[in-house]
Amino acid sequence: MEFPPPQRLTLPDGRNISYAIFGDTTTTTTTTSSSSSLSKTIFYHHGFPSSRNEAFYLSSAASAHGIRLISIDRPGHGFSSAQPGRMILDSAADVEMLAAHLGIKSYAVLGVSGGAPYALACAWRNMSSSGSSNDGRDRVGSRCIGIATVSGLYPASLGLKGILPITRLAFFVAAYLSQGLVSRAMRWAVGSADFETSRKRFGNTIKSSRPREDWDAWMKYPDFQSALAAGVVGAFEGEGLGGGVSSLFLSFPFLFSLPLPLPLSLPLS
Repeated sequence: MEFPPPQRLTLPDGRNISYAIFGDTTTTTTTTSSSSSLSKTIFYHHGFPSSRNEAFYLSSAASAHGIRLISIDRPGHGFSSAQPGRMILDSAADVEMLAAHLGIKSYAVLGVSGGAPYALACAWRNMSSSGSSNDGRDRVGSRCIGIATVSGLYPASLGLKGILPITRLAFFVAAYLSQGLVSRAMRWAVGSADFETSRKRFGNTIKSSRPREDWDAWMKYPDFQSALAAGVVGAFEGEGLGGGVSSLFLSFPFLFSLPLPLPLSLPLS
């Protein structure tokens, strides 16, 4: 079991964003030659608390379908720098800058669980081909042509039914405590565990609180076990803020809305 090493990009504001590439890593893209071959690229938005390593479970499938899967550490997670004052919408700009850096002309986004709001933010950015939104956030030049969410998290204000107790607690305390305190609490409760301990914790939680079908799926797919465990461990590398950052944002309304159905082209071609 090998996880790709993290790569880093320094953004114009001085922050670093860390990412890993899974699946098809052989095909390159460029914006300078019309004859260049283009791989199908999907940016993966990990859950909460997690990191770029979470996309590991999709690596084999991505390779089989010729997809380059790029998983990014959100600000304050893994080796990505913290971004004081950021909002969920700001993540879309980071994806765009990374896409430009890698020479990617178009891409889709996949948001899983707590990563879903960030995938939707990419869709929001794509809604207008020019100009700015009424809150001043630039939407120009988005390369996003499709989105998908899996078990996507919705605003906590709409309810927390079905969410694990530890996650409910994180959202509750995030609304009343400072980011630093929440981050330290998350590190103590989750981030101090090593890979094997995290894997066992996930298994015990699924076995004790989820339907039998979930437990059967957990036992059937060891790569998924490894991805979730490594994702949590990776969240507390580097600056080590981990889930304390995400819980603060996800505990409040997302502050953007999308029309339905979304006017996006889903197929990657």
